[in-house]
Amino acid sequence: MCDYSFTGLSDHGNCPECGVAYDPYTFVLKGLIRPPFRPFRLVGWISLALLEVVCIAGATAGFLSPPPAAALALAGFVGLLYLLGSSRRVAASDSSVLFIAGGFGPLPSAGAKPSPQLRPWSEVDAYRIEPSSGDWYRLQLGRQTPNGATTPSSSLESVTLEVGFRETENNRSQLQATLEHHLRRSSDLHRD
Repeated sequence: MCDYSFTGLSDHGNCPECGVAYDPYTFVLKGLIRPPFRPFRLVGWISLALLEVVCIAGATAGFLSPPPAAALALAGFVGLLYLLGSSRRVAASDSSVLFIAGGFGPLPSAGAKPSPQLRPWSEVDAYRIEPSSGDWYRLQLGRQTPNGATTPSSSLESVTLEVGFRETENNRSQLQATLEHHLRRSSDLHRD
């Protein structure tokens, strides 16, 4: 969490700088975090686009007089600008996601207080890693459909975390080993 180097420390312990527990399956993935899907925003986009079409078509066909059509079109345009301006954009710089025994989640940006909001492993039971383009991959972590074991190719019913990352120096195989360890451990804890 704090970029402290664990070189020379034991395999298990707490970071001497920030106190976070670590083990051999602690992993930090640098990538681009995709914001969660928000259906109400999609409804807003579609509604405002339809309003624009109705205003233009209504004014052209003579169903709406020009002043009300212009006012409605302007209101729709302002709404579209609001949606554009308020969209959560993926930062141009890399984000980091922490995977530790206590959970997973985005790391705070540099200079911010090191207290990430970790999601517990009990919220997920499967993952998918698939090629995106070139050396880019997409990780999806979530809940699987009720028909199978936890595997890298499980079909997901819901996605809790989605990250795009570039494969470097076996980070994909390290990530797979980390995810399988934590998911298996979480499953064993909840089965007992």
